[in-house]
Amino acid sequence: MPAGKRRREKAASAEERLAAKKGIASTQKQCLGPCHEILPRSEQYFDRSARRRDGFKTWCKRCLTARKKGILDRVLSDSLQKLDTGILASVLRGEQGGPNVPHITQVIEMVMAHLGGVRGFATYYIANLLAAPPGSQTRERMLNKLMAMVQAASSDERVNKPRELESEEELQARVAQYEKEQNLQVIHGPSREAS
Repeated sequence: MPAGKRRREKAASAEERLAAKKGIASTQKQCLGPCHEILPRSEQYFDRSARRRDGFKTWCKRCLTARKKGILDRVLSDSLQKLDTGILASVLRGEQGGPNVPHITQVIEMVMAHLGGVRGFATYYIANLLAAPPGSQTRERMLNKLMAMVQAASSDERVNKPRELESEEELQARVAQYEKEQNLQVIHGPSREAS
């Protein structure tokens, strides 16, 4: 008999003796995870494992889920901490402002620049959204604000189809419109909106 197989059988028999000593029936199994509960040996409580002699993993499903959630929470926390550190470093590197009162778009531009542009802001927003507990007021408010932004952008026709998705006719119409606007500016001078 191979040594590996003997070791597995010896470990399994030791596990059975220990279970019998604790008063655990053969139809039950003790979770070796944090809960240490004695549960029925079934797929309802334990995931299947081809490596284990009894065919089930050593941790119950609840402990495995809690472990995975803890790992996800740590990853989100680490991601937010890295984002916060990057934003703080960006702010500390920034120049001091001048005496002029900035226009609101300048403020937004600076905030977006410190957050890493549009992609950085989106990443920060999503990370904070995921860090908020499901069903919490914070998450609900963030989702509602996002929906309000989408509605505002859609109703004001500020959202355009990406150029990569436009047809050839749509691109030609856009170029013609741009040329028309440029010709009017040359003839009549720059428009008030352009200045």
